[in-house]
Amino acid sequence: MTVPNNTTMSPIVDQHFEIFNETRSSVSSLERILIATLLSPIIVLGIVGNIFSLLVWIKGRRRKTSTARYLSALAVADILVLGIPATEFWIDNVLEIFLSDTNNVACRSLSYCLYLLPAISAWILVTVTIERTISVWCPHRVSVVCRPNIAVILVIVFTLLLSIVYLPVYMGSGLRRFVNVPTNGDVPDSQDECEILTSSLFGISSLTMIFVDLCVLFVFPFIIILICNISILLKVICVKRMRRNTLQERGGQQNSSRQNILKTVTCRIIILSTAFLICNAPLLLFNALDSYESNVSVDDANVYSTVFHICMFLNNGVNFLLYCLIGSGFRKDFIGIF
Repeated sequence: MTVPNNTTMSPIVDQHFEIFNETRSSVSSLERILIATLLSPIIVLGIVGNIFSLLVWIKGRRRKTSTARYLSALAVADILVLGIPATEFWIDNVLEIFLSDTNNVACRSLSYCLYLLPAISAWILVTVTIERTISVWCPHRVSVVCRPNIAVILVIVFTLLLSIVYLPVYMGSGLRRFVNVPTNGDVPDSQDECEILTSSLFGISSLTMIFVDLCVLFVFPFIIILICNISILLKVICVKRMRRNTLQERGGQQNSSRQNILKTVTCRIIILSTAFLICNAPLLLFNALDSYESNVSVDDANVYSTVFHICMFLNNGVNFLLYCLIGSGFRKDFIGIF
């Protein structure tokens, strides 16, 4: 239901407003502990790690490859996710300073970043996964398709397209005033909250955007990444069998540094995409199910939402650690930049 600003709500909505405030205060201590202890190191170490990753990809030995361009863009996107939506989430729940409720500009900008930035990060990962699939299945086309300038163009195109997709969030977000009229005769109090208003230019609702975000941020990337990773694994298995049979026929062994690099890069992309799916699925599926039919209490829903948000932001903060664990080349490049 749309309630214009400065409009007194009905008694039923007033009652819901009181329940909402009581619930927020009753679970805020647990949420604050979870966010302060878990999200704080994710934000700090994640931003530092992504800065290191960015330096490696733009200064390392593979800086002129298309994969380095994609992963550089991914590092920038993850820094923005941790620096804006994750930090705002931390400030809201730990300090209880609601930045998006201060004015319409902050409401629109922060809401837009909350939806847009994780989507950009996700689709950069989708693009680099597709590129890795092409390089595995069509190695003779790598020099034509997988070029650094094409990588930059694709990142820009995806960013512009996603900016348009989520434009209704920016145009439709705004402050909505809730007025609580106490039954005991006390002075009514009001509170402005940032929401997606159904009376916006595009006529959308928060429920609509939840399902749009579910498809753009998870369903479509999940399908593409799953298909690409399965095809990569099948191709790697086939090539490994063929190489083993060839070596057995020749009675010798072959150790190709190029094949080792290809294997490392492929493993890196598969692990990154798997981490993305595992970390993002809980929150997006929970939001969709909870908005459709909620079978959990408000207290439990808030705790679940907090934990799932932390998982989502964890995905943006662990890439540097994954890079270091997967490939020795990245570790050497990292040491070499100092």
